[in-house]
Amino acid sequence: MNTPENNPVAVGGGVGCEKDGDNELEEFSDEFKCCVCLDLIYKPVVLACGHISCFWCVFEAMDTWQESRCPVCRHSYNHFPSICWLLHSVLLKLYPKDYQRRESQVMEDEKTHGTFSPQFENYLAVSNKTEQDKDCSVNDSLEPSRTSSDKIPKNVGVNDLLCAKCKELLYRPVVLNCGHVFCETCIVDSCNEPCKCPVCQSMHPNGFPKVCLVLEGFLDRNVPEEYSARKVTINNLKTGEQGSSSTGSTRVSEGGQSSSVSMTDYLCNPTVKVHFGVGCDCCGIYPLVGDRYKCEDCFEDIGFDLCGDCYKNSSNHPGRFNQQHKPDHKFKVVEPNPIIILSPEFSLEHVHDNQENQTEVSTLPDSSDDTHRDPEDDVDASGPTNDGVGDRDGIGSTS
Repeated sequence: MNTPENNPVAVGGGVGCEKDGDNELEEFSDEFKCCVCLDLIYKPVVLACGHISCFWCVFEAMDTWQESRCPVCRHSYNHFPSICWLLHSVLLKLYPKDYQRRESQVMEDEKTHGTFSPQFENYLAVSNKTEQDKDCSVNDSLEPSRTSSDKIPKNVGVNDLLCAKCKELLYRPVVLNCGHVFCETCIVDSCNEPCKCPVCQSMHPNGFPKVCLVLEGFLDRNVPEEYSARKVTINNLKTGEQGSSSTGSTRVSEGGQSSSVSMTDYLCNPTVKVHFGVGCDCCGIYPLVGDRYKCEDCFEDIGFDLCGDCYKNSSNHPGRFNQQHKPDHKFKVVEPNPIIILSPEFSLEHVHDNQENQTEVSTLPDSSDDTHRDPEDDVDASGPTNDGVGDRDGIGSTS
């Protein structure tokens, strides 16, 4: 996935804002207000730290040059998560009018820029190969069709909040990078192995995710009796499990979250390929590190790219966006663009040397402005300095 020059931006309105037309005001909880656009979260993305934001807000906030950080807690990460469709469905039922308003806003932006976020049919038909999704059809059109939000009941029941593995009410819910939601205990049972989604078999990068506190609080408030019963059941199971397995499974998500790979390490290693402004449409790593496989047949501006590991696994993932990628499409290996990394001391050294050069040139009888060149003119490109700040122009997507 390439970084397009212009990307859809979620238009914020805030809680209690005026709606378009004659729609009545619809209050939504502050816990479901995006910390970036300050409006109702639309197509929620849950980071490994457990915080939630809109799909496009997370995408545009990611750093092109190095690891990104959560806008709330500054937790580092370098993979763009997929949409959490469970939360998407819950918000659609809780706030149908507001969610429809957000849908209209984002859709207009997406039409303007020609880059669309994943749609219901495209994503579920490929990634969730379960019986409940077998009737989902794949939308052949790049431009998404409107969802019938007003036909979905507003009340949210227990059946809308089930773990994707045990099919019971979620308890201490965690959201993986692929967007699927599980009970904490259902994920950390095999704590000595890499974290892998039981549904789509996607690897969750950088250890185990933390509990999504917003979703946990919602469960505790809206289905208190069922949630308390689940808590008792889980605790009884832990008590019955003798040995270290139960104690280990309760602490992994709190202390087992490993830090994401620092892009500074890659920048300092000339043998590692880093594709700035490009991400993998399967695992979501951004910037893409290693071999880059670019689809030659996908026609969308945002493109379709895979990292070496995802390409070798022959993943049939539809992409982080609404690309019309097909299994028979062909790939080509693309080398990273050359880039010059300037040290923080470069600007001071340049100013000092430039002043000396100007002094020397002024003593020459035939000196003129035409014969003096600024050393900066010889620099073709400049990358990020060690302070972690890079050129943010045009950043809007992370593959």
